[in-house]
Amino acid sequence: MKLRNLYQSLALFVFATLAFAAFSPKAVAAPYCLTDVFGYVWNLNVTPAGGNVFNFSGNCVGPFGSPAPVTGTYNRTTNTVILTATNPAPDGCVTLSGSFTYTGSRTGSTLNFSWTNDCGGTGTGSGTVSKGACRIGNFASAPQPPAMGRAIILSDLQASPNPAQDMLTLTYTLTQTEDLNLRVLDMTGRTVATLASGLQQAGTYNLTWNLKNDAGSDLPNGIYLLEGNNRTERIMIQR
Repeated sequence: MKLRNLYQSLALFVFATLAFAAFSPKAVAAPYCLTDVFGYVWNLNVTPAGGNVFNFSGNCVGPFGSPAPVTGTYNRTTNTVILTATNPAPDGCVTLSGSFTYTGSRTGSTLNFSWTNDCGGTGTGSGTVSKGACRIGNFASAPQPPAMGRAIILSDLQASPNPAQDMLTLTYTLTQTEDLNLRVLDMTGRTVATLASGLQQAGTYNLTWNLKNDAGSDLPNGIYLLEGNNRTERIMIQR
């Protein structure tokens, strides 16, 4: 009897200890730091939201005048991370977006993600996650960072005639000097023809395309995508 009572007392002690640990402040809130390839520093507080879902709060240090507030979620079942930073001083996409979102998955200490912003910018990136508060660093500029405005300033992209039989005339305007990549994709996303590539000065351009692929062969009839950095137009070849 005494031995059974001893076992019961030990069991109650272990249960009480585990219960206290599960609801202690360390168990319900923890700081994490994410540093990404764009040089952004994410100061994140993680709190449980129920089940295998956790909430993020905190801020992101980037090209803003002050840290951008951050919200987000982590689903441990699907291993999905969603983080949204809101610019405290948006300028209507002139230079900075109003908000941008990372959506990705974590493998160990690495977060691989795709990003979008409210100016139409998209891209991919990665970052390193560590437990503990961030050591605030300096924002480092990188190609097409997600907080910036439109990824590339390409406007008035026009193609005629459309459908085209033997020749297509393209007109486009660059509002500033840009590294332009103007190409034609088939409906699987494969590049079949490169029409312009390299640094171009601001201005309006006209060019003609003979509806051939990069190997010099006629492309078959069908629907294609004319892609110029942040602009996409659908074109048709119909001989």
